[in-house]
Amino acid sequence: PGRADFSIGPAIVPQEGEDAIALMARVEKWIEDEMRVIDADAYGEVASKAA
Repeated sequence: PGRADFSIGPAIVPQEGEDAIALMARVEKWIEDEMRVIDADAYGEVASKAA
């Protein structure tokens, strides 16, 4: 019982000269943006601002 939604996005690889902190920031942004797509209702008003 239950439901699991997931997304597989493009590979996120380090760009030339990018440090680990910047790479992780890009990863986190992708995850947060994708969560708003998967479950926009959970983000309420924030979801409409992200669009």
